[in-house]
Amino acid sequence: MKLLINLFMLLTLVSCGLAQDISKSCGADAEVACDVIFGGNDRRQDEQIEKNTKEIDALKLRLTALEVSVDSNLVLLQTLTQQLEDTDEDLQDQIDQLRNDINIAQSNYNASLISMSNTIATLEGSLNNSISQIINPCGDAAGFDEVILKTRGGEFLAYFESGSKRFLTKLSNGSYTTTDGTSCTFHVSGSNLTW
Repeated sequence: MKLLINLFMLLTLVSCGLAQDISKSCGADAEVACDVIFGGNDRRQDEQIEKNTKEIDALKLRLTALEVSVDSNLVLLQTLTQQLEDTDEDLQDQIDQLRNDINIAQSNYNASLISMSNTIATLEGSLNNSISQIINPCGDAAGFDEVILKTRGGEFLAYFESGSKRFLTKLSNGSYTTTDGTSCTFHVSGSNLTW
């Protein structure tokens, strides 16, 4: 009968949920007995399942966050790739335009350089042929007087007028006598004239 009373108490404890509360307070020494009497293995399995479920839920949240991050980074990478391709095309267009501009500028520069060279040569020719000095060898004479013109280029020209006739002669190195009637003798040597 004692057994029956113990069994009745046990059933009462189990059915009221008190068994679970008591099994939680079982110590390490009585753990096996508590497990047999109160069903502790189920409680530990439930606790482990609950713990594993929480870890799985946390991992699912992390996985979802990683998926969102990867998707976001893929969109960003695609955007950056397109921008880089667009920039590369723009840069290539700009490089081509710059090369074209350089070629045009070089052509214009060459044409300007040729034009300036021609102008300088013309001016130098004009300067070299322009009169820098009028020389009257042996001094002034009465009437029409022959004069020597010295150019900036160092050349000598003899000039004489007689009535409506005019004479101009380029002189080279050597000795000369004027034709204006004074019979003045003078000498040309390089860019020097002496009498």
